[in-house]
Amino acid sequence: MKKGDSISVNGVCLTVVEKKVKEFVVEATEETIRRTNIGFLIPGDKVNLETPLTLSKPMGGHIVQGHVDETGKIMGIRKIGNTFIMEISFSLKYRNFLVPKGSVAIDGISLTVVDVLRTKFLVNIIPYTIANTNLKYRKIGDKVNIEYDIFAKYISNFLTR
Repeated sequence: MKKGDSISVNGVCLTVVEKKVKEFVVEATEETIRRTNIGFLIPGDKVNLETPLTLSKPMGGHIVQGHVDETGKIMGIRKIGNTFIMEISFSLKYRNFLVPKGSVAIDGISLTVVDVLRTKFLVNIIPYTIANTNLKYRKIGDKVNIEYDIFAKYISNFLTR
């Protein structure tokens, strides 16, 4: 990583403005702070970090841009076998972007929607994802960044115009 590189922090696309030996510095706009959970972070918080996708590597999951649409609140977490079901609240204005078996990104993690209820949706999380992301530290009431599927956003925009 070097100055000027993009880095995703909890699913938020940011630019490295300073690189130190064991850390880096980014800047966030007021829009980013207002729309994401970045402003709630405190020293020591665990975050998900991801470098940008390159066209020379296989893509897993769905296209995640790092353009967070809103924050949601974790409303429930329950274990079923060795997986977890997480319930996340969302704003009704984004309802058209969610469908069962569709894609959503939570804190930059590409996940599959299990079900969509009136004001919350459910995602199923496998043990590998729990073990290798900040989701293992999340609890009920935490705010998470939500990025809805880019194709759903474009299709909805096209159909409503």
